[in-house]
Amino acid sequence: MSDIVKQIFVFSVKSLLLLVLLTIFTAIGVFIIIEPAVSKLATVHEFSVDGLAKKNITPDIAYVEISAILTGTNAGDLKKQADKALTQTVNELKSLSSSQIKEEEIKTNYSLSPKYDNLGQNIIGYTTTPRLEVKTHDFTAIDKVIEIAQKNGLNLVNNVYFTIEDPVAAKEQLREEAILAAKTKAEKISAESGLKLGKLLNISESTYQPYYSNNRSYDMLANSVTSNAGTTPVNETSTFNPGETEIQMTVYLTYAIY
Repeated sequence: MSDIVKQIFVFSVKSLLLLVLLTIFTAIGVFIIIEPAVSKLATVHEFSVDGLAKKNITPDIAYVEISAILTGTNAGDLKKQADKALTQTVNELKSLSSSQIKEEEIKTNYSLSPKYDNLGQNIIGYTTTPRLEVKTHDFTAIDKVIEIAQKNGLNLVNNVYFTIEDPVAAKEQLREEAILAAKTKAEKISAESGLKLGKLLNISESTYQPYYSNNRSYDMLANSVTSNAGTTPVNETSTFNPGETEIQMTVYLTYAIY
C-alpha cells in the first residue's frame, strides 16, 4: 500500500513539474510572438512644431578694435615700439571720463613673428602687431578712441561693432512669445489635420543675435577711411549710429500624438 502512495506522489510531482515547464515555455513563446506587436502598438508617435519671436532693440555697447603692423630687423626694438604705442594710448584713454571709457574695459595684446627669406631658411626681420580693444557705452567716445590711437601709432581700425551687453531680459520675453507661437501653431495644425496632441515631450530653443558692424576698413596712416562709399578723410567728424538690431528666438516643441 505504501508503495502505491509513493508512486502516486512521485507521479504527481513529475506532473506538476511538467506543467510548470510547459507553462514557462508557453509564456516564452507567446512573448516572442506577441511582444513585437505590442511594442509596435506602444510606440510613441511624435509631432514637432516651431515658434518664432523677433524683437528690435537698440544696442547699448560698442567695441572698437584697433591695431598696427610694425616691421623691423630687431625684435627687441619692435617690442619697445609696440609697448610704447599701447602704453601711451591706454594712458590717454584713462584720462577720459569714466562715463566714456572705464579702465577695466581696455584690453591690449601684441604678437611678434619672424620674417624669412624667399627660401624660408634665414630670418630677415620681424613683424609685430600691437592690438587694442576698447569697450564703451558712450558712442560719442568712439571717435576719441580712434584719434588717440592714431596719434600714438595705432593706425588700423579693424572693426567697430555694436551689440547688447545684457540680452537676458529680452530673451526671456522672446521665449514666452515663441512658446506661445509654437503652441498656437500646434493647436491650429491639430485642428486642421485631425491629429490629437498628447503630452509635451521635449522643448528646445535657438537664438539669433546679430551684431551691428560698422564694416569699414580704416587706414589712418593714409589719413583716410576706405569704405564701399569711397574714401573719407579721418579728420572729418564722423558719427556712429548703430540704429536698431533684431534678435530672434525659435522654440521647438515636440508632442506625442495619437
